[in-house]
Amino acid sequence: MTSDFDPYHKWLGISPSDQPPCHYRLLGISEFESDPQVIDAAADRQLTFLRKQQLGQHQREANDLLNEVARARRVLLKPESKSEYDATLAGGTATARQSVIGKLLSLPPVALWAGGGAAVLVVLIGIISFALSGRTPVAPPTVATTNPSAEPVKSPGSEDEPTVVAKPKPDQSPQGPVVARLDPKPLSIPKPEKRSQPVRLPVTGEMPESPKPSEAVPKPPAKVRTRTRPTPPPEKPTPVPVEALTKGAVPEQATQNEAKKAIKADLKDEYAKAKKPATKVEFATALIEKSKEQREADARTFVMLTEALDLAADGNDTAVAQQAISELERRFSVRPFELKLRLLSATISTPKSPQEATLLLTKYSDLAEESAKGQDYATAIKAMTTATSSLIKPIFKPLKEYARQESKRYTAYQEAYLVAKTAEEKLASEPTDPDASLTWGRFLCCYQENWETGLPLLAQSDEKVWKSLAERELKKHMETAALLQLGDDWMKAGDKEKDPVHFQTRERANLAWEAAVENASSEEETKVSQQVDQRISRFFDKSLATAKGDITGVPLIGTEPLNPGSEFTIEFWVATTSVEGILITKRFSNTESSVQLRLSLRGAGADPRLHLETIRDTGGGGGGETSNTISDGHWHHLALVVTDSSLNLFVDGRSVAKTPLLSGNGLQSLSPWRLGSGRTSPYLSGQFGRIRISNVVRYTESFTPQKQFRRDLSTLYLR
Repeated sequence: MTSDFDPYHKWLGISPSDQPPCHYRLLGISEFESDPQVIDAAADRQLTFLRKQQLGQHQREANDLLNEVARARRVLLKPESKSEYDATLAGGTATARQSVIGKLLSLPPVALWAGGGAAVLVVLIGIISFALSGRTPVAPPTVATTNPSAEPVKSPGSEDEPTVVAKPKPDQSPQGPVVARLDPKPLSIPKPEKRSQPVRLPVTGEMPESPKPSEAVPKPPAKVRTRTRPTPPPEKPTPVPVEALTKGAVPEQATQNEAKKAIKADLKDEYAKAKKPATKVEFATALIEKSKEQREADARTFVMLTEALDLAADGNDTAVAQQAISELERRFSVRPFELKLRLLSATISTPKSPQEATLLLTKYSDLAEESAKGQDYATAIKAMTTATSSLIKPIFKPLKEYARQESKRYTAYQEAYLVAKTAEEKLASEPTDPDASLTWGRFLCCYQENWETGLPLLAQSDEKVWKSLAERELKKHMETAALLQLGDDWMKAGDKEKDPVHFQTRERANLAWEAAVENASSEEETKVSQQVDQRISRFFDKSLATAKGDITGVPLIGTEPLNPGSEFTIEFWVATTSVEGILITKRFSNTESSVQLRLSLRGAGADPRLHLETIRDTGGGGGGETSNTISDGHWHHLALVVTDSSLNLFVDGRSVAKTPLLSGNGLQSLSPWRLGSGRTSPYLSGQFGRIRISNVVRYTESFTPQKQFRRDLSTLYLR
């Protein structure tokens, strides 16, 4: 560490008097902290902060502290090394004790006598005795300082002689003048054993030198008869909190079976009564309370809580079931998402209608996503597999296929996580390892979308492309040209990658380009916007092209059955210079009904218009129109939203037209959705980018269009 810069103090707030810090102080937690999760989280916080400092001018200091924090975490997370370290810290070394004595003896004699006299000296001698003996000091009796204005006050609840309490002066605290301050940080010592009699510490060690006669020393105050307040009766012993207990491992299945058999034998009457939902919930609550009496995290405790979980689920009481899950989490090293899946599977029934099937899949999908964010991919896969097996009816085929695809996605994520986990473990011991930083950093950014933690790791890797990208991302300010280049480089980095890396690098590129537009001055904003617009085409490198003379347009294969229902959204990106022609429709014959978007010229001034309309097989229909703002050759996002009563058109995230949907929907067509063509001419020439059809109302107010669409449960078609 350099002498002119103190990283302990500047970065971690550890003053020079507290250096070198103990492991707990280094992590910023209480001494002797016993919860591994608290220790691990504190180490992560410090490591994340220190990795950011590696990019500054004190890289060497940051590297040194990273190694110290990693060493502290390694020691405190292993029970054996933690116990040994705590014992050493509690006992204190001879050097530490001498340091305490030195600090006390360095106080000037005047400070020892002023205001407190012999009382202060007695306290200091007691502390010195503790430092030499390694024993815990007992607080001395309270000594009141004499003051001419002091008044006798009786101790509450006592008929003994009064205690003299000095009235503080206006500029003085009630405790009297402060003469000397010692370091307020508590010494790292174990708590004293309970004794029936007060402990008397032997007075040992050197006395401070007496002041010289020539020095002006105030006379010690007159002795005052004092009496301490009576000690209140000891409180009843508090049960050891569950958090203080060591978490037990999940028992083997055979051991669980034996414990379950014993519990059912002991509580056979209670099991016999638990037949109705109310009695099951009552019994579940009793089992949870009974489990708290079990001081050991053994198989019997585990089975009591799992039985309570199942009984509460059967009784349809999720609150009590969650209590059982919470107790299991606190007592055992369980996977909480697996328990939530167990609860969900027990409370949800086999669907009979599409609405019930959608609700079931939504619940399993939400749990799978939550599990994946918690890096429990096994539960995410199991959740989607369970959903797949529950969707039995043929009409649930699209939902079932979605569940299968999600299961495959989480399987791929799990494979990536297993590789990245090895890198994470290596970083625990070698926090600056470049290869591990690259692997774990990429996983955090692209699979977990945790860029805040992942970017500093990528910046300390040796891989040229990712290191450069991360270092530029971490800069506080970048010029417009640099932001444009950053977006280009993100796009290039993900060109040959598969999802989700491909998807995430493009999202990052888009953020950089948007930042370039925001950063541009008023004079260059138009130019920068045009440059960004040209780059957006790279998002749609596989765009669909339509030609002005093409009567067939571009059919979207597989969309034949996707007729608008009471809730429906079709959205796409388009770039065109045409002022006439059909953008999208599902009507290709006189017997079909559909909604469609088209461009046209109207009036003597050839005013370009954008039409939103319903075309029915009877020839009737209705619609609305708005000014054509999209025929400029740039990319625009259009969204046609159908509700049970209206058609709504959004252009670039803004609502521009809305029209009633007369006589209900009834929009039926056997043709697929088509781009650039319909039953009649003219035929539009343009490029179509991403396209998504959904069975929900996705937009009701202004929004920011996404250049990349994500597939979700409501997605019927995605290209």
